[in-house]
Amino acid sequence: MTRTLLVIIFCASLIACDNSSDLLSDAVTGTVESGVSALSGVMDDHNGATLITFDNDNFSVVAACTRAAAAACAGSIKTATYAGCTLGSSFFTVTGNTQLTYSSVGVCGTGLSITNDSVTREYDYSITGPGGGTLRVFSTAQTDYRGNSISGGGRLTRTASGWNVELLGKNKVLNGALGPELINYSLRTTTPVNITGGITRGTRVANGGALEVIHNKSKFIATHTLTALTWSASCCHPVSGSIETTLSGSKTGTINTTFTGCGLATVTKDNENKNLVFDYCE
Repeated sequence: MTRTLLVIIFCASLIACDNSSDLLSDAVTGTVESGVSALSGVMDDHNGATLITFDNDNFSVVAACTRAAAAACAGSIKTATYAGCTLGSSFFTVTGNTQLTYSSVGVCGTGLSITNDSVTREYDYSITGPGGGTLRVFSTAQTDYRGNSISGGGRLTRTASGWNVELLGKNKVLNGALGPELINYSLRTTTPVNITGGITRGTRVANGGALEVIHNKSKFIATHTLTALTWSASCCHPVSGSIETTLSGSKTGTINTTFTGCGLATVTKDNENKNLVFDYCE
């Protein structure tokens, strides 16, 4: 993993750093990766998928931080505590914790096998880069630019025909090395995303939902709806399928994203295309 990834993770992948009004700007297209990565994290932390990050040339690197799924049940709870573990290299260190709370003690031990079994993922951790900037990712309450309180983490629920994924409330705040706030993002679903096939990467197919990625500094909302998003066993990003994104607030309009391979997608507005390379997983 190279130092260039500091810019990718802290800018394009999580929210982007430009202020362009162009609907294909990094500020807009970055909401796609952030939203999909958040949904994947709810499932991957439960099923114990290997935590992988990508360098700026799209090579995968296994991180030293372990999933909460690897922890023993303490009643109905599993907890992963990070005390300076690394995201593939010494360039990025993680401190904080992730907690999985299952709907019962039995579900913690056996997984989501019966309709209405559920697990809620909550977290408060920080990623610090070599330049001293720190990204905090947390599920405790933050007020978005519209005055809504965003909190609660993510929830995965077994249904009669598959699973529902909900983002109850997630926040990301990046501060520079000297302290100023550079990024402020909130995420939530207003309609759950439906998962069929399975929740492991090689089997899952995601459809529907309404996932809001809220850009609190630029004051716009990107609402994503998924169509036939599929993953592969070796990739934490979708490898096929599409997302329609509707913008509201300071930016308005619609864009469409089509996934073409691991970490690769094309976003389209009218007759204009932009190729994306995803570098951030959680």
